[in-house]
Amino acid sequence: MSNDIIAIDIEINADDVVSKLDKLKKALKDKMLMEAIGSDIAAYSRRRIASRNNTAPDGSQWESLAASTIRAKQRKGKGDMGTLMQKPKLLDSIAINPATLTEDSISIGSSLVYAMIHQKGGMAGKGRKVKIPARPYIGVSAKEKDMIDKMVQDWIKRILEG
Repeated sequence: MSNDIIAIDIEINADDVVSKLDKLKKALKDKMLMEAIGSDIAAYSRRRIASRNNTAPDGSQWESLAASTIRAKQRKGKGDMGTLMQKPKLLDSIAINPATLTEDSISIGSSLVYAMIHQKGGMAGKGRKVKIPARPYIGVSAKEKDMIDKMVQDWIKRILEG
């Protein structure tokens, strides 16, 4: 067995890699990717309510409406409407917040006063005597996360090939 060392010289030209990284940085700065992701998450959330499946982003079921709420809806002729749908304002209000748009983040929500209590639950009504259960409607399911991942991969591919 020989103690000879074999030397191999490898030269890497990183200009192409640097150029592609610069393209990605420039594309991120225009914030279009985050805006597209935010728009999709808002759409997923609106569909979640409109589907009447009463399902949170994590797949758990929302707590059923109280019997008193169902009776009140029926008296108003809205008994067949789904949970969180008595007033379609919530559904219509879900949107990205352009003021929060950055290269790597975006906020999705509603500016309605009662939106947060439906998302997180809490006490409401006169004297805060009515317990509203959390019914998370804004978020990303596992399937939606996969779709966003695919969108990001496709976006990166388009930027690098373009």
